[in-house]
This record gives sequence, C-alpha cells and structure tokens, in this order.
Amino acid sequence: MKTSIIAALGIVCAACPVLGQGTVLTNAPSVRGVLQMFMDEDNLTPQQKQQVEAALSGVVQEPEIASVMSELTAMRIKIQEGRKQNSGAVDTELVEKYREMQRETMPKIRASLLAVDPSLAELIKGGGAGSAPATAEPPATADTPDSPANGDDSSGKGAINMSAVRSVTMTLWNEDNLSPEQKAQADAAVSKVLQQQGIAASMSELAEARKAHQNERAKFPAERDNSVSANYRRVQKVTTETLRAALLAADPDMAKIMTGKNEGEDATDSESGNKRAMVPITDVEGLPRVLLIGDSISIGYTLQVREKLDGKANVHRVPMNAGATEVGLANIDKWLGEGKWDVIHFNFGLHDAKYASATTQRATREQYVANLQQLIDRMKLTGAKLVFATTTPIPETLEYGKAKGNRMFDGIPERNALAVELMKKNGVAVDDLYALVLPVRETACRPSDVHFTPEGYELLSTAVAKSIEEQLPGTNP
Repeated sequence: MKTSIIAALGIVCAACPVLGQGTVLTNAPSVRGVLQMFMDEDNLTPQQKQQVEAALSGVVQEPEIASVMSELTAMRIKIQEGRKQNSGAVDTELVEKYREMQRETMPKIRASLLAVDPSLAELIKGGGAGSAPATAEPPATADTPDSPANGDDSSGKGAINMSAVRSVTMTLWNEDNLSPEQKAQADAAVSKVLQQQGIAASMSELAEARKAHQNERAKFPAERDNSVSANYRRVQKVTTETLRAALLAADPDMAKIMTGKNEGEDATDSESGNKRAMVPITDVEGLPRVLLIGDSISIGYTLQVREKLDGKANVHRVPMNAGATEVGLANIDKWLGEGKWDVIHFNFGLHDAKYASATTQRATREQYVANLQQLIDRMKLTGAKLVFATTTPIPETLEYGKAKGNRMFDGIPERNALAVELMKKNGVAVDDLYALVLPVRETACRPSDVHFTPEGYELLSTAVAKSIEEQLPGTNP
C-alpha cells in the first residue's frame, strides 16, 4: 500500500511499543509491507481508500496484530542498522525470518479487515477463488527491510533499489491491466530475478544515472548538460532489456504480460509522450485530412479529437512534441510533407514563453510573433484552412516573479493577445482555449501544473474538434 492509506494509521501505530525497546515507534512501514501483499492501492477509488483506512484504524489496535507489527518493526530496524554497520551487508537469516513473519501475518490482517468490514472482500487479493495464495512470496518493495528504508534512490551496497525497479517494470507492463493472478506472477518473477547480483548492480547504476538526470532537470534549460540525460536514457534502455531477459528466463510465460506498451500514465496524459497519439493513422478514403500541430497539451487531446471526428475527417498529428516555434520552423517542411491538408489546427506558445535561464525567455515576445508569421506563411502554401489555438493558462505559481525553481513563464495573456492580433491580420481562425479553460481552471488543470485532468482534456478535445469541424470542406464556405 502506498503512503496515502498508511498516513491515517500513523497516530494509531505510534502507540504500539516496539518489543524489546522502551521507545515508541511508528509501525506504518511494517503495516504497509504486509498490506502490499494482498491489496493494490493504485486500483482503489478515493471512496474505497477511505473505506480501507477506516477498517485499518480498527484492525491495528487489536493486541495480537499490534504486537506482530511491533516485532516486525524491531526486526526491520535491526536489519537496517546491521546494513549500515557492515557496509550494506544484509543479514539474510533475519531477512528471511522477517519475510516469514510477513507471510504469517498477512492472513491475520486480511481476516481482521473482513471482520471489521466484509465488503472489503472485493478489494483484497488472495481472498477468493483464483487469487494469489496466502503463502505467496512477499514482493520486494521499498518497504521491505532489504530495500532502502525510505524507498528513494540511495541504496546501500547490497540493497536493491526498488524505486529503480519500479521505473523499469512500468515500461514492461501496465499493472492496471493485469489480473490478480498476473500480478502475483509478476511479483514472483521480480522477486526471483532481484536475487541475481547482476540485476542488483544494474538497478544501482540506473538509480545513479537517474539521480544525475534529475539534478540536471532541476537546472534551467540553458544550464543543463544534455549528455547526462542522454546517459540516463542509455542506461535505462540497457537496464530494461536486461530485466526483461532475466524475467523471461525465470518465467517464459511473462511474455504474455510484458506488452511493452505502457507509457506509465493513462491514455489522456500529455507528459508521457503518449505513444498511441503518435502512431500514424491510415486515411479513410473520401474523408478530409486534418493535421494537429502542438506541444504536450495537444498530445493530451489528440486521441479524443480523433474519436470525436471519426467518420468526418482523418485526424493526423505531428509525431512529436512540437514544442516552441523554433522547433516548428526546423520541422515544418517534414511535418507538412507532400500530401494535401484540408485543415491544420496548430498551437505554439507555452514553450516559447518558458524561461531558459533565470533572466532569458526561450523566445522574446517579438521573436515569438516573427516565428509565428513564418510558420503561417509556410502552412498557407498547403492551401489548408488554418486554426490557431491560444495557449492555455498556467498556474500563478509558475508566473515570472512568482515562480520558484527552474520552471517559470512569461505572461500568457499578453502573448496570446499578440498572437490573436497576428492571426486576424492573416485571416487565421482562432480556437480560444485560454478563454475556455480560465473559468474552470480549478477543476480542469492539475495543481501547480500546466497539464490537465482527464476532465480538462475532455473539455479541450470537444472545443478543438468543434473548431476543426467548422473548417472542414463544405461546412464553412
């Protein structure tokens, strides 16, 4: 289970004295380690999470369970302290004892949960026919004692970096699409291969490369060493293939699970570089051809727009995040190709407004307008009707002068005003997504993020589809 459910147990668990110690400690990590074996928080709704929290609050107060959790915590602390004192070495005998106690405790917690709330049976793995057996090997997680205590990227020598493991497995399969049996199968295979010394070393290398990459991403773009991120991608690719091969060697049936099609986020998310949105489509003969050009925001609504215009138009998109206008100018000829376009819906603005350093915009307002004009001139040569989408709102915390860190933007309303004026001069239709989102930004936008909730992407896709449909041949003479 993840921290959100366990957080509610902190006060209750803190009241349980650890066996053999006079101090009072929080046993939440030990509770989490057991719960991970038969319940998956990722698949729970907010209401179900509240239901679980309410039941757990009662269960952990039961003397027998509180005692076991205290003993698990004492063992966990001893293992971690032993690792620190012995340069990362793990007391394998104690770890096995810890895991055995986890296995024994799992059915007790399950039974207590069901006694408190029988309706939880639908949420608990291992509680019904065809589910994972109660004696299944506990999956290695960031909450087990032979992993880093806090689940971050700083593993001691000999420890498995589970954060790195999760980052790789997310690219190999989509856990949300797995049945309970498949999840148990995946857990067993992962637990088995993580015992291999080479896999542990690969995960450590990946963790180090990722930390270096994250440190670079914390800098302004102009100050980054791109070779660091390139190395991270290389290590990630090698590690992924290494783990894939090891899993298949351990269990050939894992091939049925490892689709390799998961982007790590849902189908409407824009930051994942959604592969489904990027896949080229085959034209339906007789339908007009539409091209979407835009950044990650447009990636997020591409699939929905395509669905809304199904049977009315062939909706293509550029095969990448179109980014800033400078990226558009470098790629526009390739994007347009030699085919005929009836409508081109385009957006540039968010990346141009971003600050490349603490004082330098990626494109000044003047350069932004000049680049847009060049792009308009080139797209007009196709004979297509053009639709420009205004840049959507950003959180106030990301505005220049208010932002902290390396992510800040120039005034979006001011830039939109300049762009709209330019579109009017060029006879280009305007899809005002900024005005659409502004009144509902609290629900449509992610907190402190330029991207959108699924509801927000639905709102955007409806508007984009409508603006395109109005420009299709025979619709708007």
